[in-house]
Amino acid sequence: MLRNILAGAPLILLLASGCGGSSGVLQLGPDTYRSSAEAHPLAGGTAAAEQTALEAAQRHCASLHRAVLVQDIGTAPATSWNNARASVSFRCLAAGDPELRRPTLERAPNVIIEDRRGR
Repeated sequence: MLRNILAGAPLILLLASGCGGSSGVLQLGPDTYRSSAEAHPLAGGTAAAEQTALEAAQRHCASLHRAVLVQDIGTAPATSWNNARASVSFRCLAAGDPELRRPTLERAPNVIIEDRRGR
């Protein structure tokens, strides 16, 4: 029985590695884009999805002969019914653009508390 399971392991890994991919690059506005990707946990999960989305961003900006400036990275871990996901918002800027600077990435809050007592 163990021999049968081990014999099927390469097939399982091959199938898992094919589960995922990139949405491509979507334009959100002038010089502003988003790339999303997903990856199965056996194919690297959240880290692999983030890497795929970032590589798509870099390739897109390079094709425009511009530098990538990452504005936001969002991730979601894999669940029993979904692959891990990552989304990168970025801008493609010319080398001399004053907005091209070292990014300071901060995670957006996942909970917002609003106080409505004074209204």
